[in-house]
Amino acid sequence: MRTIYLDHAATSFPKPPAVGKRMQEYVETVGATVNRSSYGAAQEAGMVALRLRQRLGALFSFPDPAHVVLTPGNTWGLNMLLHGALRPGDHCLVSAMEHNAVMRPLQQMSQHGVRFERVPCDAEGCLDLRALERMLRPDTRLVLLCHASTFPARCRTPKGRDRSALRMVFRLRWMPRRRPDTCRLISAGWGLRRYPFPGIRA
Repeated sequence: MRTIYLDHAATSFPKPPAVGKRMQEYVETVGATVNRSSYGAAQEAGMVALRLRQRLGALFSFPDPAHVVLTPGNTWGLNMLLHGALRPGDHCLVSAMEHNAVMRPLQQMSQHGVRFERVPCDAEGCLDLRALERMLRPDTRLVLLCHASTFPARCRTPKGRDRSALRMVFRLRWMPRRRPDTCRLISAGWGLRRYPFPGIRA
């Protein structure tokens, strides 16, 4: 019987054959821990990680691979960012259709003085940019938006020719006037391939 796999949001299965092949090559030919020592295999492990950071930086048109951070997955990365960026008294904006990887830590942090609000979306899941601008406050520390939803498959950006979430958020030039250290983050793990950003090399 043919298996129909529906749990793609977990991103654990199925993987492209090239992923398993590269993992096998690493285990059989490198096998060392990154930054463990200076012997040959350990240096090669470090080069593997560096090349990955360089390729990811090039993908996102980001110049410095030293600031490309690798995490076990989107949920881990989002938790790390939320707990690292937000402090008691900070305000955060997220979309009204945000993933649990964002909402669960925010709900927890709201018990310790972090405040958040949901920017409304329309019936098709497109973000209300005017509402986003109105909801920015002097204490807004983070604007975190999911680029696309896993279910249903929707891009969160406005209708029309400008459908890139990254372009949409980073063109908000009035944000630094509200608070110089306001961070803008796009969680693109689920939508990057289907809805690429400007500057992305598909």
